[in-house]
Amino acid sequence: LDTAAIAIHEAFHVYQRKHHPDWVGNEADLFTYPIESAQLLALRRLETEALRRSLAAKIKHDTACWARKAIALREVRYARMDAAYSAYERGTELNEGLATYVEMRAASRPDVDLPAAEFGPAEVRRRAYASGSALALLLDQFMPSWSAKFESGNAQSLDVSLSTALGPGNEC
Repeated sequence: LDTAAIAIHEAFHVYQRKHHPDWVGNEADLFTYPIESAQLLALRRLETEALRRSLAAKIKHDTACWARKAIALREVRYARMDAAYSAYERGTELNEGLATYVEMRAASRPDVDLPAAEFGPAEVRRRAYASGSALALLLDQFMPSWSAKFESGNAQSLDVSLSTALGPGNEC
C-alpha cells in the first residue's frame, strides 16, 4: 500500500505540472533562505506546534483556535522575512504538501509528520511537505470544497485559504 501511495504522490506531480505549473517554489530561494535567524526559527517552531495542536484537537472550536494561532504566527514570521521566502514556502506547500496530502489519503494515513521537536533550521523544504498537508487537512474540516476552488485557479495559497475559511475568532 505504501508503494502505491508513493506512486500516487509522484503521479500527482505529473498532474500538477500539466494543470498547475505555478504550484512550485523557486528552489533558488532556498539557497539564501534565512536559516540563521533565531527569531524566525522560534516563530516557525511555535507555528508548527500550533498546527500540531490544531490537528490533535478533538473539539472543532479548539481545532479552529489553534489553526488561527498558527496562521497568526505565520503572518508575523512572513512579515519579518523577504517575500521571496514566504513565496517559496507557499509554492512548496502547494507542490509537495498537496502531493503528500494525496499520498496520505491514498494510504488512509491521517497523521501528518509534524515532529514535536519541529524540523532543523535548514529543513525548510522538508517542513513544507508536512505543513502543506496539515493545512490541506484543516481545509477539509473548515472549507470542504477547497480543492475545487484550487482546481479552478481561484485560490492563492493553503494558509490564506484556511485563514479565510476560519474567519475571525475569539482567543483560545
